[in-house]
Amino acid sequence: MMKIKLIEQLNVLIVEGDRHMRMLIREMLFALGVKDVAVASDGKAAVEEMQVFRSDLVLVDLKMEPIGGLEFVRRLRADTKNPYRFVPVIMITAYAELKTVADARDAGVSEFMAKPISADALKKRIQRVLEDKRH
Repeated sequence: MMKIKLIEQLNVLIVEGDRHMRMLIREMLFALGVKDVAVASDGKAAVEEMQVFRSDLVLVDLKMEPIGGLEFVRRLRADTKNPYRFVPVIMITAYAELKTVADARDAGVSEFMAKPISADALKKRIQRVLEDKRH
């Protein structure tokens, strides 16, 4: 897997249940120079989207139906047939309690962001996962 250093070169999948928030995050990514963005409304749709979209980064919400963010990440990390199973995942959620953060880390989430988010904060998190040597 080639290491991508520039935000502009990323293919980003947004997995977010709220349509307004999906569009907001998408606009932030475009403002940061990202050109290729796919969206999914829940974990089930995200699994399907990953069959056709080559993701370099996934931004995922916690609370979604029928498949939430933690379950999606667990399934992604466990899917040995998925070439993107170790793609960096940033969880963006309004639920930032310590237990939630710990559960997210245990599931395989790379970074965690509490809503509301700003484009600047998002950029910093994306740069952090791009520079992380564990990926």
